[in-house]
Amino acid sequence: MIVVLEKAVYVYDIKTLKQIQKIATVDNERGVAAVNSEKTRAIFACPTDKLGEIQLINFDRDTRVVIPAHKTMVTALALNSDGTLVASASAEGQVIRVFKTEDGKLVQELRRGNDTCTIQCINFDPVTKWLSCTSEKGTIHVFAINKEYHLESKKNTAEVREEQKQQNMDHDVTTVGHPDAKKQKELVCTNPKSMFSFLKPFRPSYFVGEYSFA
Repeated sequence: MIVVLEKAVYVYDIKTLKQIQKIATVDNERGVAAVNSEKTRAIFACPTDKLGEIQLINFDRDTRVVIPAHKTMVTALALNSDGTLVASASAEGQVIRVFKTEDGKLVQELRRGNDTCTIQCINFDPVTKWLSCTSEKGTIHVFAINKEYHLESKKNTAEVREEQKQQNMDHDVTTVGHPDAKKQKELVCTNPKSMFSFLKPFRPSYFVGEYSFA
């Protein structure tokens, strides 16, 4: 059992209610924290005691990875279902960063917008193909996760087998000689980028990252 308080997180054995661990955090009035849903891996994410940092605790391996994710306070966190990716947003609310939980490597930078606002919630879909966020402006943004990561997360799951079965059925009814057959195979959803991205590394920060397509 995990209890998130304003300046610390307490972990208890659910059977004995004995405290196992105490984790220090910065002021965390919003109770920002995340756990993954699959039983194959037990990952917990929360802020550290330093501004902008997040920590990833693997309870199975008893390891801890610290990521300097932002320059301001972390206000939202989400783990994908199998605990391989973590997404975070800061008080500025302009960028969502996605990291690998194993080593803290940044894999995607997703831009909500150029103005400051509070991101209220971040969520991955069950198979890590999409990431969505909501903001205080009443908007919802949907981003595509890089293909290599959502395929990895779907490995050996019932959803994969069902999707592969459906894809095989779709392939059977598609005429190979049809002019749209090739396009159907190549259709991949990607996030749009700034038209000024070629100016790297001289462009301002608001030209960096991928934008939502919905």
